[in-house]
Amino acid sequence: MLSLFKHNRLFSQSGRSTVEILGVLSIVGVLSVAGIAGYTKVMEKINLNTTLEQLSEIVNNIHQYKESHHKYTSLDNKSAIGLSIIPPKMVHSYEVIKHAYGGEVKLRSVSRGKGFVIVYNGLPANACVQIATAPLKFEENGLQYLMISPSGYDLPRDFPIALDNGEFAHEELPITYQQAATYCICPTSTCGIVFFFQ
Repeated sequence: MLSLFKHNRLFSQSGRSTVEILGVLSIVGVLSVAGIAGYTKVMEKINLNTTLEQLSEIVNNIHQYKESHHKYTSLDNKSAIGLSIIPPKMVHSYEVIKHAYGGEVKLRSVSRGKGFVIVYNGLPANACVQIATAPLKFEENGLQYLMISPSGYDLPRDFPIALDNGEFAHEELPITYQQAATYCICPTSTCGIVFFFQ
């Protein structure tokens, strides 16, 4: 009992009590949680800006490719990487392209080389909404359709003939936040967006 008394006396003489230490630890915990939340928001913003910038760069590079080839023929992931159409940070192998959120990007020429399609799969719901509603100004670059799927997309072979749910023609773009939120459901974090250009 005497040694316990000495220990407590020694501890309180150093200027810290158990209550004070618990108070400091709880403040540090609250600050850590706030810091992590802030960091997450900053990273989301960086990923979104990076994705939109890279998408814009790809579209511009493909249009420059068309100027010298007069068509989009033979355009796919492998050739786009080889022709430096894809930003280097997105290239993961000789034919695998990934966006800032880690999902796959696919592209190909369609309609006998008269157009091309870019598919972004593996988008989180919030990113899907932000990208689908962004004022990308792609209408000037020939964006014909924007399609959203909550389960992702494989590469379509041609432009859609009839529009269904989640497909928007160029005169409907940019779509509203509410429209995008309706289709960017992403039950397994695999939302996909397809951009058709001609």
